[in-house]
Amino acid sequence: MILAMYGSLCKRLAICPLNWWDFSYVRTTQLTHMPFPRNNVNSYIFVKQFSSASKDELCQSFLVSYLINSCGLSSERAVCISLRHGVKLKFDSAKKPDSILSFFRNHGFADTHISKIISSDPLLLSCQDPEKILLPKFEFFYSIGFTKQDLPQFLHSNPTFLRRSIRDHVIPLYSIIRSVLHTDAKVVATMKRAGWGLHRYVNRDLGPNVAYLKEAGVPRSKIALLLRGYPSDLLLKHAEFCKSVDKVIDLGFDASMTVFVVAVHALNKGYNFTRDRCSKIYREWDWSDEDIVTAFRRHPGCLLLSEKKLTRTLDFLVNKMGCRAGQIAKCPSVLFRSLERTIIPRCSVVQVLLIKGLKKDWSLSYVLSATEKIFLERFVTRYYDIVPQLMSVYQQKLLPYEAYGAEITEAKQPQDGGFCLLKAT
Repeated sequence: MILAMYGSLCKRLAICPLNWWDFSYVRTTQLTHMPFPRNNVNSYIFVKQFSSASKDELCQSFLVSYLINSCGLSSERAVCISLRHGVKLKFDSAKKPDSILSFFRNHGFADTHISKIISSDPLLLSCQDPEKILLPKFEFFYSIGFTKQDLPQFLHSNPTFLRRSIRDHVIPLYSIIRSVLHTDAKVVATMKRAGWGLHRYVNRDLGPNVAYLKEAGVPRSKIALLLRGYPSDLLLKHAEFCKSVDKVIDLGFDASMTVFVVAVHALNKGYNFTRDRCSKIYREWDWSDEDIVTAFRRHPGCLLLSEKKLTRTLDFLVNKMGCRAGQIAKCPSVLFRSLERTIIPRCSVVQVLLIKGLKKDWSLSYVLSATEKIFLERFVTRYYDIVPQLMSVYQQKLLPYEAYGAEITEAKQPQDGGFCLLKAT
């Protein structure tokens, strides 16, 4: 009766029935919460309703035992693979899978690498001849600069390369990247950085995306910058990528400038939530839509900041230093400076100079965008003879109001952390 129910279910779900050597253990209903691949709905339904085998019983099968004892997989994952791929991974002995594991170990793969690779792609254990199928791919990776230390980590994170055709996928991917970057060293570094995105269809997405940037007038050096810095962007589906590029063009960005590719990255569809969240925060601090667009045009990354970082920085600049939305929008790069290491120390020095009358006004970009060397020359060492405490204030060993001296008035008494509100010009 159970077999009849199983056969009927397989027919309804259009899945292949397991061999008797697998199904003979299916008797109980204890595997309903096992982790299955997200896209394997059929297998999940089958196991939830009929998969029966208790874990102890299933682990008696050769395949499950091999996956656990030789490949280092968990019992749950091993049972899952047995149920899903048992037909294709039915071994008479350990000779074939052992040859696969030996091949990996001979090329420097640790047990942790092997476990991850087999868990991600268990059908590799059915590879007929690793020397014929896998070795050419390894040799190609070695030829372009991967070392025996690099390759295990790279394939451990990107096991799909082991199944992809070297002629139809690996070499075309390498050729496109190298046509932009020109050196194998840069290609290898980019491939390591790109990670999961490299499994996509290069002829459908990567190649056309690079070509679209060229048509838009983006110089090769800027395309190389995008490819090296944000490789996953160029691996987006072509239609989505073109939409991002078109938006950047519509906003008036100069295709020859670095900010163009930064804007393309910032308008990546994957950042929709982040951009919306940042825009909401800016509006909460009285920014107009025009202010947000102004800031984005000057520094597109301003819409990709973390909520905590953005809120804390705006709070300090507005509530402690009296900056207005329009001033910050014209110099959004200050939002990327460290609050503790740069913004607070420099603004502390400015507070002292303003109260002492040594500065009549101050510019946000002039104070926060300068290099440390230039800032010290303009605001600290220049006034050392008059206010020797400035360096201590800058190093945060002394609070600003402690260096004010007799000039501090009742109307300017500092309240929070030694700061009093001073408007920026």
